[in-house]
Amino acid sequence: MKLSNKAKMIYYVICLIVGIISFASGYKSDNAYLYGFGTGLIVASSILLIKQIVINKDPKKLHQQEVAENDERNKMICTASFAITFRLSILLEAIFSVILAYKSLVGQYQFNLPGFVVCIQLIIYLITYFIISKKN
Repeated sequence: MKLSNKAKMIYYVICLIVGIISFASGYKSDNAYLYGFGTGLIVASSILLIKQIVINKDPKKLHQQEVAENDERNKMICTASFAITFRLSILLEAIFSVILAYKSLVGQYQFNLPGFVVCIQLIIYLITYFIISKKN
């Protein structure tokens, strides 16, 4: 999915707003998770927003970005990296689930969560695989 430059800017601003809200909520409620999540989202979206503003102001950089987004090699590399990341996350979640179940380090429902996530990811993968294979 290719986003226009305006859509990217809107997306980054929305992420920045969500980050600010999360940061403020975490600070107010003394919730370290929200505080850290908000901080990370603020930093990441600010950097990407500034980068996109700089790119939009320079026609040469804008053209380079468009070429990079439409390059078949970059698309192939992105697809391959997503596939490897998916496989590794499934493997690590499955290993983590087995270790927790074996050791019973946490409550009985909590060790089921990584296994449940693995199942959901595999179901989503199968659904998207069949949808994409029907289109091609």
